[in-house]
Amino acid sequence: MEDIAAETNRYAKQSLEAALSKGSVGPHSRLRMFKDTNTDELYAFFALILAAGIAFKSDLTEYWTVKGKQQINVLNKDSISQTTI
Repeated sequence: MEDIAAETNRYAKQSLEAALSKGSVGPHSRLRMFKDTNTDELYAFFALILAAGIAFKSDLTEYWTVKGKQQINVLNKDSISQTTI
């Protein structure tokens, strides 16, 4: 996971440098606001992707709402537990 974080950060820096040299990045571009990622952020990101695959929603915006929270079963090596997403 550390390698993924390092390569993600390196790629973002290279992309910003290339865009700046071409003059194709605006002053308020999200690329300019990029902050280095870390393993904690990546674990959270991958967990979110996996949870989205388990709890199917009909619309993308439903993944970000707190209305109608949904219980899903989560497997771990010792038992099945429930979590709210």
